[in-house]
Amino acid sequence: MHGLTARALESFVRNTYGEKTWANIAWASGLQEEGFELMLAYPPELTDRVLAEAAIHLARTREEVLEDLGTFLVSHPRMQPLRRLFRYGGADFRGFLESLGDLPERARLALPHAVLPPLSATEEERGRWSVECGHTTFGLVHVLLGAIRAMADDYGALAVAQIVPSPEAGSDRIEIEILAGQFAEGRHFELKLSAE
Repeated sequence: MHGLTARALESFVRNTYGEKTWANIAWASGLQEEGFELMLAYPPELTDRVLAEAAIHLARTREEVLEDLGTFLVSHPRMQPLRRLFRYGGADFRGFLESLGDLPERARLALPHAVLPPLSATEEERGRWSVECGHTTFGLVHVLLGAIRAMADDYGALAVAQIVPSPEAGSDRIEIEILAGQFAEGRHFELKLSAE
């Protein structure tokens, strides 16, 4: 696993649960260094151990930890560049879903080391969407689910999203139902670059 993903997990735990919780998780999982480096690759079993220990220490399932990570990546104040990357996709939640297929390429422009699986979003019927995620590793579909749910809130939409496994297709699908496109006031967003 690339350090980018491992570092995201570390950042999520440190910023949400504190340094002591991260130190306990790192120690229990046998992480030798102080933390993960962005540019390094790590064996999948190490990241697996860190995720397993995070689930134990946070009293959550692995899937819940990954979904919370996805939410963190687009909603935490320190993650504004990623939020902007997602928001560039559309003026409303529907537009965001329509542009999900472009997200892997946009991510590579902003984060050259990011490797996202191919994504495609289809509106099956009015307000019901299906997002196909190509072959994923490290539960990336769960991270994406958390991010999609957070983006619905960000746009002020009321939506239900869930994972539907598709083992025969070698991919996972996220089904989304938009119950109300403008349910609440979304978070403020300006389409401009910032010098943060």
